[in-house]
Amino acid sequence: YSDSMDKCIEFINDNLANEISIPELIKMCAMSKTAFYQLFLQTTGMPVKKYVFEISAEGILTKA
Repeated sequence: YSDSMDKCIEFINDNLANEISIPELIKMCAMSKTAFYQLFLQTTGMPVKKYVFEISAEGILTKA
């Protein structure tokens, strides 16, 4: 699953300016909702919504 999670994280990072759908990410990774949330947390150290918020905030701060 790590390859699909890497692609998912890359997708998030590349699409921060767009609305990101968690169900779309789960579908992209081809895993259950529970497995997705657990693997995402294990991979990034934070839940999906927090990751998106943190990465978005970083981008805003570096542009300021």
